[in-house]
Amino acid sequence: MNPAMTPIISALHIALWLPIVAFAQKNHDKEKRPAAKEVIEKFVDALGGEMMLKSMKTFQIKGKVRGGTRESSFDFCYSDGKYSAKIFYGDELWTEAGNDGEYSWQRRGERGQKMKQPLIYDLSIELFGPAALAILLAENIDRLEVVGKEDIDEKPAWKLRSESPEGMEIYRFFDVESGLLVKSELTNGEQSTENFFEYQETDIANVKIIGKCRSVASTPSGGKVERVLLVVESFETEPTIEESRFALPEGLPDNDK
Repeated sequence: MNPAMTPIISALHIALWLPIVAFAQKNHDKEKRPAAKEVIEKFVDALGGEMMLKSMKTFQIKGKVRGGTRESSFDFCYSDGKYSAKIFYGDELWTEAGNDGEYSWQRRGERGQKMKQPLIYDLSIELFGPAALAILLAENIDRLEVVGKEDIDEKPAWKLRSESPEGMEIYRFFDVESGLLVKSELTNGEQSTENFFEYQETDIANVKIIGKCRSVASTPSGGKVERVLLVVESFETEPTIEESRFALPEGLPDNDK
């Protein structure tokens, strides 16, 4: 064989084999993807297990919200599928959201809206109530799809996709090793918000909650800006909560489509 032909033949071998290897790798990766049910079951186990989480029928989480020019606080209550999330500037209520068992709603000042939507899509549950979120995801597993694997903070995570009733894409990233939800991403057209989660232990055996949440929003210019940092200061199970805390405020417009 002419020695001058060797580099050409080698290049041809590479050109021919690369697509085959890439195709094989792509299919291999796809075969390794777990079902959404497996990912969520591992998430439930990582938080403390299904029996333990379901036994936490009522709980309350309080903490600080850092962002902007001043620090504020939040108060989140959950009870049997109902919840109430409030954020305060000092003693003044700034914004609130909730679910009375039928409607999800949000309000800031005189403006607000309500919607009959599954809790699975509600950001308040995403940020404040991982135990509730885990059970709700497990009960709505047919709404979730494993679409790939990405590195979050240099660790591999399974990427699950779902979609809200109004067409917003929601991606959740679950650490492959620990099973914990480490990031969520909400995309609406060209705008997106990313939430990064850190966990802490509780006084309840093996039960974990989100201890910190950092939220990063995209800007029209393509940049990103950190919006808020949630820091949990207290977690209480079976607190006494008045039923009126979960009541739907009167006069909110209906946003169902």
